[in-house]
Amino acid sequence: MSPTIESTVVLVSPFPSERLNLAWNWLNQFPENNFDDFGPTTFEEFEGEMIRRMGVEKTWGVLKDGVLCGIIAFLPANQRNGSFHGICFSKAVHGTGTAKRAVRMVIEEIFQSGVQKISASYFASSTKIEHLLLSLGAQYEGTLVKQTVQHGRPIDMRLVAFHAKESLR
Repeated sequence: MSPTIESTVVLVSPFPSERLNLAWNWLNQFPENNFDDFGPTTFEEFEGEMIRRMGVEKTWGVLKDGVLCGIIAFLPANQRNGSFHGICFSKAVHGTGTAKRAVRMVIEEIFQSGVQKISASYFASSTKIEHLLLSLGAQYEGTLVKQTVQHGRPIDMRLVAFHAKESLR
């Protein structure tokens, strides 16, 4: 039996703004999981929004074996809590454990900074992100009924949270 070689996962913060085109491409690999009717529709709109957001949010790029493959954003509300404001990975790393390792690293970093609660909301139909967050130990907090609009139809979102005093899985 040959030895298993584990890939390296490294975070870079902030996400390199000159590589936002990659994030735009990843978002568009699964548009139903990433866009409602109020989000950007072109790369130029996305880039402008992300540059603005990077002024108030903490962002991370995720490198797997030296290759940029993901973006994570966190919006602090105050010193005690905040929310994930985007978690997206290239389709190429789905199912490899890269996202789980990277999100766990980000959660640990946020908690080490003194934050006590991290919330995350996502489209109710987005089962991949739901599975990821719950597998890391997120607690279900509720359904936000008809929270946003997608293709002109109201859709539900789910809300989960991580708490600093509870261990990650």
